Amino acid sequence: MDQIRVGVIGVGNMGRNHLRLYSEMPEFNLVGFYDPSPAFKGYGKMYGIISFPSIESLLDNVDAVSVVAPSSLHREIAHKVAGMKKHALVEKPLALSAADAAGITDAFNENGVILMVGHVERFNPVIRELEKIIKAHDVIAIDIRRCSPWGGGRIADVDVIHDLMIHDIDIVAGALAPLPIKNITAVGRAVRSERHIDYAQAIVEYEDSGLLASITASRITEDKIREITVHARSALIRADLLNRTLTLTRQTNYSSGAGGAGGEPDALYRQENITEKVFVAAVEPLRQELLEFARCVGGGVKPNVSGEASVRALEVLEMISARAYGGAAPGAAGEKSAPPTSAPPKAAGAAKS
Repeated sequence: MDQIRVGVIGVGNMGRNHLRLYSEMPEFNLVGFYDPSPAFKGYGKMYGIISFPSIESLLDNVDAVSVVAPSSLHREIAHKVAGMKKHALVEKPLALSAADAAGITDAFNENGVILMVGHVERFNPVIRELEKIIKAHDVIAIDIRRCSPWGGGRIADVDVIHDLMIHDIDIVAGALAPLPIKNITAVGRAVRSERHIDYAQAIVEYEDSGLLASITASRITEDKIREITVHARSALIRADLLNRTLTLTRQTNYSSGAGGAGGEPDALYRQENITEKVFVAAVEPLRQELLEFARCVGGGVKPNVSGEASVRALEVLEMISARAYGGAAPGAAGEKSAPPTSAPPKAAGAAKS
């Protein structure tokens, strides 16, 4: 396969990781990047690439791009990329609404180019192993916690539901429990932000199976936590996404104590468990994601984390968001926080931090 000429739109914290990996991977020829901030112009010299003056000039010189701009700019940029018939990996969330995400997906399909959405946790080796393991178990509930300390407004254009919880909504909806939803309850609080929720909890109840998924997201917790606990009938499965560990605890033996008077069992019992550690490959999730992007672009293959998958995740996100914000209209009197809108942005291309 010929090298894919690639560029990056937005080179903040996440975008510079795309630059780094593209520069190292033989599947790609990193041509350059676009970012309006003069603070990042030095990356051109660092990587021996071009700092383009506009999105259009970058797109004229590449086959594909990573869009790593702020979420509020995704719609405008993605439509521009699709219109110029270039392939794109758009960082999550694809858009700020399911309707906008559907419009972006349609634009790429109509122009015959690949759209992949950057839900990088799908490529975390722990998630991939967990997805295999739970297929052999009768799952009762899934508990996911994704918490981070306050970053001084590092991502200020969306709330914690769009910023962090979207990862786990996608994991549950796309990998662990792709089932019809019966009911959703959710609550949230704005703590450090003026309008956006910083802490949110949601419980998703699924049809037929009765499976429950509890999802917590926080950006005001003084520790970084990325944990998934799966409660199954025959095992407890714990996944630590940060430390890349995966364990299964199973009950192997249960016996009550000697019988008491009258043949009744006494209160003593013994329960023996065994904990298994599952081997997890030491791979970088973003590198695996970019390899998948190369495979899809080079082979014309539809990505597993497609625009359609992102639309489904955003539909669930919108139900959670509506309940977490209490159904209040944005800007209502006395409202402490309001959900983000998808109004057209005035400018495009700033870096996603």
